Amino acid sequence: MAGTWTVVEGMHCASCVARLERTLAPVPGVTGVSANLATRTVSVAGDADARAVEAACTAAGFVLRSTAAHGTPAADGDRRRDALVAIALAAPAVVLAMTHVAGSGPVQVLLAGLAAVGPGARILITGLRDLVRGRPAMDSLVALGVLAALGLGGWQAAAGEAHTAAEAAAVVIAAVCLGRWLEDRARTALAGAVTDLDRLVPATARLPDGRVVPVTELSPGDLIVVPPGEAVPVDGPVVTGMSTLAAPWLDGEPVPRDVGPGSPARAGAVNGTGALTIRTERAGAATAAARLTAEIQGAATAKPAVARLVDRLARWFTPVVLVMAAATAVIWLAMGGGWAMALTAAAAVLVVACPCALGLAAPLAVVAGVGRLARAGVLVRRGAAIEALAAADTVVLDKTGTLTAGRPVVVAVTGGGEALALAAAVARSDGHPLSRAMRAAAAGIAVPEAGPAIAEPGRGVWALVGGTVVRVGSPAWMADLGHGDPPADDGRTWVGVARDGALVGWIACADPLHPRAMAAVNDLRRLGLRLVLASGDRPGPVRAVGEALGITEIHAGCSPDDKRALVAAGGGRTVMAGDGLNDGPALAAAGAAVAVGGGPAAAGSAADLLIPDGDPARLPAAVAIARRVVGTIRWNLVAAAGYNLLALPVAAGALYPWTGRLLDPGLAGILMMASSLSVVGCTWWRLGRGR
Repeated sequence: MAGTWTVVEGMHCASCVARLERTLAPVPGVTGVSANLATRTVSVAGDADARAVEAACTAAGFVLRSTAAHGTPAADGDRRRDALVAIALAAPAVVLAMTHVAGSGPVQVLLAGLAAVGPGARILITGLRDLVRGRPAMDSLVALGVLAALGLGGWQAAAGEAHTAAEAAAVVIAAVCLGRWLEDRARTALAGAVTDLDRLVPATARLPDGRVVPVTELSPGDLIVVPPGEAVPVDGPVVTGMSTLAAPWLDGEPVPRDVGPGSPARAGAVNGTGALTIRTERAGAATAAARLTAEIQGAATAKPAVARLVDRLARWFTPVVLVMAAATAVIWLAMGGGWAMALTAAAAVLVVACPCALGLAAPLAVVAGVGRLARAGVLVRRGAAIEALAAADTVVLDKTGTLTAGRPVVVAVTGGGEALALAAAVARSDGHPLSRAMRAAAAGIAVPEAGPAIAEPGRGVWALVGGTVVRVGSPAWMADLGHGDPPADDGRTWVGVARDGALVGWIACADPLHPRAMAAVNDLRRLGLRLVLASGDRPGPVRAVGEALGITEIHAGCSPDDKRALVAAGGGRTVMAGDGLNDGPALAAAGAAVAVGGGPAAAGSAADLLIPDGDPARLPAAVAIARRVVGTIRWNLVAAAGYNLLALPVAAGALYPWTGRLLDPGLAGILMMASSLSVVGCTWWRLGRGR
């Protein structure tokens, strides 16, 4: 079965990521594997048995747990304890070594040995086991470096030296343990809103008899009770009770909606002031909220193209470093440096070569970016969309429901109150948006009784009002009846009202601009994006919206295929933003597809990103964040690669002819930790601030 597991132990660097993926690829039934260092997860596609997946990982030295389990893994507490114990042992060892206290050599070796068999035990065991199996990774480098420093320190202590290399072993273990603990804390913080999504849907439900049970124990048809102020744990209809439900992050409705018996309720919605009884239709992972949350968390684990390249390079990184360390030792021995210098330089090479920074560079930025977008009101369903959004040069914007409110209103009436009253009477039972607009405009005036409305497709609707025929419809219908043209052709939608063959008046309706549409368009333009307005509406209204917003490239009367062709012409560098059933094909063809507003299922299913509250100004914010994510990845990779290019030659002794000193393995361990933390810090600075 396909699934995602959290890697509790065993994955510490880009080499580990590549090794874990190679471990799972041959498991029967596995069709795809993607491990992510930033989220410490591995996602497996196919129909492989979960026990076979876990068994393969265990055999390779990885410890997994299901992501269905909630809470922080115990490993986080273990890392904190290991870091504190390692620091407590390393600190006195460093002091003794630096102060050259006579006879302190054995004490330094003892402290370093305690650090190795205590907080460093897992590192040494894992590293040596991987080395024996022919699959060396970062722990192998650290283990060899620590053992080299311990061995050299023991030899120096036996010779009576007051400053031994053993303190370097203790410092390396402390640096690795501290770095991993800090990385874990930073990863959790940068994931932010992504991990918070799990908390939006309760894990338990209250039964009518007062018992509280896990939602996983519920079956379709079970009744649950939701007290005021609590979140709904299931999808299903309301059976009893009257209240309001608010779930703007899920359905895009900014105002809580009234609900009563028969009204649908969705998991994650917050109940208002009245208790509700709900019949379970879907619970747990089957709810709409859980599926959306899983998609967003899956997006956070997605690998950008550059990360996949890093994974391939990481397979060769550790073997190359091992060869380089051995060559360093041989060269120093050949140059007459002696075993002390040879082992010191080799240990420094092993320890300073940290592939962690390379492995974190891209996935950590993606995790932070998905979280930052979620806090900005944009939900990412497909991680690859971030790269596409950052690379986009064109945005195709739908009109109705994206740049406009999506709800027409009456803006002008000729013929006085009689025309509006008659139109509202005929439209009383009609579900057309224009009918709703006329009913809303007639609130507060007397509306006569009307008989059943009869629709004339493409023309309008008519009914008997007071024994007379009242027709409400398009200008073309009115013209066919001999009533002339509307007062103006100004982009508004004109509806004629005729009674017994006489024109009573005209009603003008318009879909007003979204209050934030102008800000959205201006911000997109400032980002250097080409703007295209594409709508299935008539040329007049589309042109009016384009002119109001300063968009010059306008396409009106577009069919779904027209929109799809327009988007496809961009060659993958086009963003499509829309909310409507006919936007589905265009959204599917876009490099990055954005569903603005709650939208029907067709739009949501094809979208890579969702803006639930329908605010178009969130679109340029999303583009800016996506560009920052890609920029952060590039910067992190340059910094991580630059660190290794500089640190490895220095560790090998390249500066010795000028300084007369080799890089201490303990300092190499600190530099290794600093390189990973620099990637974490850069990511936080660019993407984690301003929550």
